[in-house]
Amino acid sequence: MRIHLLVDKQVVHEDGTHDLYFNITADDGRRFRVKTDIRCEQKPVGLLFPRTERNSVAKSARLRELYDQIEEFGLQNPRMRSDRMKDAVLMIVRGAGAKVARHGKVFADYILEFAETKDNRSTRILYELTHKKVVEFDAMATFSTIDEQWLEDFERHFKNQGMSVNGIAQQLRNIRAVFNYCRKKRYTQDYPFLTYMIKEERVAPNALTVEQLRTLRDYPCEAWQEIYRDLFMLSFYLGGVNAGDLLLCRGLKNGRFVEKRQKTGELIDVPVCAEALQIIEKYKGKNYLLCVMDNYKDYHDFTSRWDKALKKIGTTEIVPDRVGRRRKVVYHPLYPNITTYTARYTFASIAANDCEIPTETIGKCLAHAWSKNTVTARYISDDRRKVDQAFALVMDKVRG
Repeated sequence: MRIHLLVDKQVVHEDGTHDLYFNITADDGRRFRVKTDIRCEQKPVGLLFPRTERNSVAKSARLRELYDQIEEFGLQNPRMRSDRMKDAVLMIVRGAGAKVARHGKVFADYILEFAETKDNRSTRILYELTHKKVVEFDAMATFSTIDEQWLEDFERHFKNQGMSVNGIAQQLRNIRAVFNYCRKKRYTQDYPFLTYMIKEERVAPNALTVEQLRTLRDYPCEAWQEIYRDLFMLSFYLGGVNAGDLLLCRGLKNGRFVEKRQKTGELIDVPVCAEALQIIEKYKGKNYLLCVMDNYKDYHDFTSRWDKALKKIGTTEIVPDRVGRRRKVVYHPLYPNITTYTARYTFASIAANDCEIPTETIGKCLAHAWSKNTVTARYISDDRRKVDQAFALVMDKVRG
């Protein structure tokens, strides 16, 4: 970090003084300015104001205090991103960051540290979003300042911004996970979640009925939409397997789809029905089970296209564009809210509501960790026969 002083001569206050800024170059090469609470007529020489400056001794002392705190914070956080560094400097100048400047890391830094422990990119992105929210709400929050009142204020702040109850709950669960990680690492013994309850709302699953699924399966969609429709059906046939787990699979094992879930590390081990095999053969890959990842470096890019394409399966209409020419295509989708994850909800819902399969068995079909982490489950060997029977029932129901 490099710190320079800048006097803004373009803004003149009533008493003839100007604002003094810290012009900072972070270690990543990016620059930013932070206005201090010091106003002056003359630029300081080094960190000292000329004697002719009004209140020169007091101003010099204040400038030295701020400079030392910022410099120490920069030395203790050499790899901090410039946007985080700017937040920290702002808090130091406002007086709330002195304690943090002396002790180094703030809570937001531990969120990024925890995010780096995650192999799954999607999970890292979720925690990076939580980092952004915490910085927005309280950039200088520490273990000791985050208490039950802080959590309630955090919840209220983002509720007032229009964030959903479940969206806020996700951020609070992430904060709780970071606290658990830091307690295990012995960074802190503070834990505000002993008495604080995270509020959530039950939302109806975004699932298709059996009839809707059959309609999608048999719909005469456009040629470019076929791969997206087919892979949605393949995901369903494999128990609603997540996009990443499906696209990164290297191949079947003994005729079964066997993979570890990226999200939890739990084992997916499900049968492959005839319909699924037909789709796999149609889109067979060279280095992967499917051809998608032979052409994409990052499965997230394809998944984004996949979600958008599913929402365009349906009828179309040609309407006039802005200049009046009839060339704009308007889509009237079969299912406007469909996503790749709908396949997972659909499998679970059909299994439960149409086939009356027990919840615990459905959990095993979906490779949910809770399905085998109960006390009773620890005494039972893992037998896939019930899973295979459940898949057979669901497939027969969809076939009609």
